Amino acid sequence: RFRDGREERLDFRFPVEPALADLSGTELSGVPFTMVTQHLSMRRLGRVWLDARAALFAEPADLRRAGDALERAAGYAALLPRFHPHHHADQQEEFGRLAGGFQADLSGLRAGVTATEVAPARRDFLQLEAQSCTRCHVKYRWNVLEDLRRFAAR
Repeated sequence: RFRDGREERLDFRFPVEPALADLSGTELSGVPFTMVTQHLSMRRLGRVWLDARAALFAEPADLRRAGDALERAAGYAALLPRFHPHHHADQQEEFGRLAGGFQADLSGLRAGVTATEVAPARRDFLQLEAQSCTRCHVKYRWNVLEDLRRFAAR
């Protein structure tokens, strides 16, 4: 939203790992945690996140497939507290809070997806994507927003 009241909508795109059927979400947990591991785990988290999105927003929704993908996403999310942001390296604590919030919200989303109500699961998915994924990307990935308080939280 611009100061003159105009609004512009943008599609955010995230780099993801190519589709791989054998992504478990846990295969990186035992390897030495390097910057390469960090990047690879984020790309794979993006891949399984898109898998969950595709299953959840299909008509009809495939809640079992969405739940499986979110289960794998939780494996990659478990690595987030070990991440070291390239930008804002002095804000490791804040990044850790964001990562912890994402993990907690993802746990709630996974529970919601196991229910039979599709509309609330879709709403929660989009909310989590905006409040965690996009918030983190605008600060730590793209380095375009220093103060996340300007990015409205729930």
